[in-house]
Amino acid sequence: MDLNQQFGLYEEYVKATLGHFPVDQTKLNCIAVFKALAELTDEQKLNGAEFITREMLQTRVSERYAANANARRQEVNKYLSQRFRIGSDIEPDFVQFMLEGDSTVYSRADNVDAGSKRTAYRIADFPKKDKLIALLRRLDLTLYLLPKSELTLQGIFTAYLGAFWPYSSMQKWHENYAQFTRKLRSTDQITDEQLTQLWGKQSNGIALIKQGVTPAKEVVSAKNHLLKITSLLKNLSNNNRYQESLGIMDKASEDNSISRRYFSVLNRTAVAFDSANLTFPVDSNTMLKFVRFMNDAFNLNIDCKQADWYELSTNLKKAVAGNLAEDVDPLKVNIVLWRINDQQDALKNLLSEQSQMNEPTENDNSQGENNVSLISEPLNQILYGPPGTGKTYHAIEAAVKAAEPEFKWQKRDELKAEYDRLVAAKRIRFVTFHQSYGYEEFVEGLKAKTTEDKSIEYFVENGAFKSIADDAKSTAIRKSFEVSSDATIWKISIDSTGKSEVSNHCLANSIAAIGWGSSGDLLSEELDDNEYYQKLGPQVKSSLSEFSQRASVGDLILCIGSQRTVQAVGVISGNYHFEPKGTSVYSSYCNQLPINWLVTDINIDFHALNGGVNFTQKTFYELWRFSVADVFELLNTHGVHINSIESEQNKTENYVLIIDEINRGNISKIFGELITLIEPSKRTGEGQKESLTLNLPYSGKPFSVPDNLYIIGTMNTADRSLALMDTALRRRFDFIEMMPSYDVFSEHGVLNVGSVQVDLAELLKTMNQRIEVLYDREHMLGHAFFIPVVELITAKNHSQALIELKNVFKNKVLPLLQEYFFEDWNRIRLVLGDSKKSKSDWLVQISEQSFNDIFGADHGLGNFDTAPKTYQIASFDDRSIWDKPETYQAIYSVKKTPDTADETNTLESRED
Repeated sequence: MDLNQQFGLYEEYVKATLGHFPVDQTKLNCIAVFKALAELTDEQKLNGAEFITREMLQTRVSERYAANANARRQEVNKYLSQRFRIGSDIEPDFVQFMLEGDSTVYSRADNVDAGSKRTAYRIADFPKKDKLIALLRRLDLTLYLLPKSELTLQGIFTAYLGAFWPYSSMQKWHENYAQFTRKLRSTDQITDEQLTQLWGKQSNGIALIKQGVTPAKEVVSAKNHLLKITSLLKNLSNNNRYQESLGIMDKASEDNSISRRYFSVLNRTAVAFDSANLTFPVDSNTMLKFVRFMNDAFNLNIDCKQADWYELSTNLKKAVAGNLAEDVDPLKVNIVLWRINDQQDALKNLLSEQSQMNEPTENDNSQGENNVSLISEPLNQILYGPPGTGKTYHAIEAAVKAAEPEFKWQKRDELKAEYDRLVAAKRIRFVTFHQSYGYEEFVEGLKAKTTEDKSIEYFVENGAFKSIADDAKSTAIRKSFEVSSDATIWKISIDSTGKSEVSNHCLANSIAAIGWGSSGDLLSEELDDNEYYQKLGPQVKSSLSEFSQRASVGDLILCIGSQRTVQAVGVISGNYHFEPKGTSVYSSYCNQLPINWLVTDINIDFHALNGGVNFTQKTFYELWRFSVADVFELLNTHGVHINSIESEQNKTENYVLIIDEINRGNISKIFGELITLIEPSKRTGEGQKESLTLNLPYSGKPFSVPDNLYIIGTMNTADRSLALMDTALRRRFDFIEMMPSYDVFSEHGVLNVGSVQVDLAELLKTMNQRIEVLYDREHMLGHAFFIPVVELITAKNHSQALIELKNVFKNKVLPLLQEYFFEDWNRIRLVLGDSKKSKSDWLVQISEQSFNDIFGADHGLGNFDTAPKTYQIASFDDRSIWDKPETYQAIYSVKKTPDTADETNTLESRED
């Protein structure tokens, strides 16, 4: 049996098992026990022990997986006895054992009777044994083995904080992290060595930054700037100092001390000095996505709007601290947060499983607030209506139905989870139109790029619409051959250009290999000390760096045949590895990537597709002038058909583009010729007889819109009337009106405070009736503004609901009324019903003063000093009129009081 081959199969098996939800518990237990055996094997090497006793293994499983120790102890027995006889299980292939009273070493192939008592175990020796052990040690099973009831923020932290075991990767990380920060704190002046560790090392014990650390020469050239930044971060106490450090980095960039701004390295340095208040991840975009994920998963309510990395980091640390004991090591908290960040996909699925365990309630509204029927999804539709009527809310529903027509849900959380999955897969994308948005951002436009020789080159960059259209066209091929949704395209020269023994070997053995093997493993921390590597030229180093660090699973790779042609196209199917033996032909080709070569032995000219530019001599670099869809289209044009695997799993997928605020953009300017191509009859696809293809103005490439791309727009009619919409756009879209819905208040829409009841449906309906008379129906108030109040009523927290109602009027209703009526205060008073109330109950107070009162007797304004009126919204201070439920009741249920009837009538006639 070839255990090297079995290792590859097992690696895929583990990935598939942990990526399929719900996870098969028996398979999970088997992986956990095998992981325990690998850990003990690695740890016992120090003691020279060759075998792991059954008792040691059972003890380890009980300690590490104590939540269900009994069941897993039984699984140990099954796993290490009966499971040797189950042919589909892979793990026993790697395990050797001894029997009681017998020193012979047995394996699965010996077919030992299941009833024989096995007393000790070891992992068989084979070339990739260390890689197998490393794979198992790295596996993070914490969340998978956690009971569903403990999938809370506190439960997850408790589990992870208990996992800092001796010899574990988390414990090793913590030791290095603590040692490095301890040295930093004990040093008054930052040494050159520490400066290099902070700014120039990929890994310094705190966090690994695979790409974007400061090159050694720039650490020297920018030393003064970096020392200033480091000094600021060492005494970091607020966001002002953080912003100051960013300013210094800007100066360093402006005077060319550094070639780019190293924000991730700066953030890592900030964490190094203040781990008590700052946390990971150090990349700003990753931090934003992580905080949003934590908000969704654990309701942390961290404000992400316009927040920078420092604010997100500190706020996340504060939010998490509320769920932990005060004496928890902040370094461990940071490590756990990093683990959670790495396990986002698994946690999303596990939380989704947990929510599905709860039976839907009788009152659960599975179709959302408005119950608008969006069952049959048109290719182009616009949801329009006044503010707060649930347009964006229902756009999510419409998008999921378009992308996955067969998806069913019982609760909104299930719908949102599916939406997030589709967004992560880039099958649903979101853009917002505004006055400055143009064709170049939406379809394609010219963009400047600095080349490696520091010259400026202009290239055509795809916009949001063209990108998603290209992906929609190539969805079947992408899915069949596991091409990533954001795949990078790489050019590689294997042993120069054209065919050679090395390239033939690589194409035949599903790998890509490049030379310079004397550099050693390119991911090794000793790389900077390798003399051979340091003598290499910058282009070679760049190729090696991109090959080992940037190239990712799912990227497309083109093996060139000449300066203009390509001889093979493939997909990267695994991570970089260093093969000391090289290829069978040359021992120096040690740097390798696993490749699924889709097509070989071709000779297709890519010169035109590459913008009329030849491929350069550089061995490995990114091709950015064309897309994945362009590659497959060119192959198809030349009669090279890469047939996707037709199956239920690999069928053509639908894509959705949501355009928020579609009416705020200049439609003719943004869509250009696409206004014709988006028509359903002009789309390309199976059975389309009138499809059109046009040449785009910048790239000159043919372009069409596929029939599996849906466009959903949202439109706020308070910003712009439907009547003013571009006629061409109106003809090509289905318009679905979203008006205020009063049905959402039918079950929990009455606020009870004492003996007073406030009917939210009547309140909103009355105000909207008045707005429609005074303005129009396109400027009504939406029901969504009042949903937080309904939620509190549903939770039977009526006192808090009253406070929330006050906030709705303060922050939503009144600002909108002021905008609608251009501060025509009398009309605002009419909407609020002040014309029917006594003066003491007015929500908009009126005061009158003469010019003499304001300016004094000698004001010189003549004798036309009619008493000017000033308006003031009633105070929102505590215990104000807004804190009384009668105030809201009076808006829709009031009668004109006798003592103020004349005064009110006079006021109204005077204002009119």
